[in-house]
Amino acid sequence: VLIEALIVEMAEGDGINLGVQWGSLETGAVIQYGNTGAPIGQVMVGLEEAKDVTKTESYWNSDTNKWENRQYTEEGDYSTLASALGGVNGAAMSIVMGDWTALISAVASDSNSNILSSPSITVMDNGEASFIVGEEVPVITGSTAGSNNDNPFQTVDRKEVGIKLKVVPQINEGDSVQLNIEQEVSNVLGANG
Repeated sequence: VLIEALIVEMAEGDGINLGVQWGSLETGAVIQYGNTGAPIGQVMVGLEEAKDVTKTESYWNSDTNKWENRQYTEEGDYSTLASALGGVNGAAMSIVMGDWTALISAVASDSNSNILSSPSITVMDNGEASFIVGEEVPVITGSTAGSNNDNPFQTVDRKEVGIKLKVVPQINEGDSVQLNIEQEVSNVLGANG
């Protein structure tokens, strides 16, 4: 499973630039919220065109001297979907369940957001993959000294700080993928912090 992530730092008041769009492939009903850059109607058309189609063709079988049918699969066309999603300036996630689709996006044109990392991780089904950009820093976990401050010592552990991402994908029946995600952004504050 190839997982591409976008870790974005956003201020608390930036929620206005988040968008969710809903659409029904069966009825064509759509609801669009937010300035996402990808109209849900165009995304829905792209999703429909991207589906593989099973077709039947008739041919003359010269061995049996009669017309016969055979089925073949024609791959979907992703050009409309690619064009629709090309307008997204930020992060977008599409969810399709049955005839319903949702497009969730975070617009990157906001000057208060900061892209911290965009890792790409490949992992096997039910395997754990981790990604870290950071370092191990020493952290004092205990200290003691004798009665006259003689023989002082400290115990020190090392902790990972930085941008961490841990992902465990699980491929389920019907090729749906469930992701267990742990993400952390941490740093070390000074003595006064």
